[in-house]
Amino acid sequence: MQWYLAAVKNYAGFSGRARRAEYWLYLYFSFVIVLVLYLLTLAIGPYFVSELIPLYYLAMLVPSLAVLVRRLNDVGISGWWILTGFVPIIGIIAIFIIFMVTVLPGRRGPNRYGDDPKRHADGCAAPDVPVATPGHGAPSRRAATVMRPRWRSDPGRR
Repeated sequence: MQWYLAAVKNYAGFSGRARRAEYWLYLYFSFVIVLVLYLLTLAIGPYFVSELIPLYYLAMLVPSLAVLVRRLNDVGISGWWILTGFVPIIGIIAIFIIFMVTVLPGRRGPNRYGDDPKRHADGCAAPDVPVATPGHGAPSRRAATVMRPRWRSDPGRR
């Protein structure tokens, strides 16, 4: 729920980057909210609640576009590519490609759209991102070459 609220709070933030978790959990909670509104429509009747679904879609239009643009920026693609969805015939293919791109992991490190969202401001990794550094539980590069089997280092010998 925190990812949904973070995306709604940053409703007009088209710059920067969004992690996969932020994008997909935003879509998940939006789906759950629409499902609950639909079930309320079925239970109570279509008098008042049926108008809430279009109002919700209208209210979430800008946050949905913003989180999609930030997700595309995380992968390294400009958000302007969303407009290709309005081109006849090509738009269907473009929407499918954009959907496939949102599944890809973001680029590590900073790119032209901002810093890596998996990193904190102080340069440390986020708690759910394991980072191994030499001397802190991970073998150094030298130790990795020393521990390598001898037959792999000599291609002529088997």
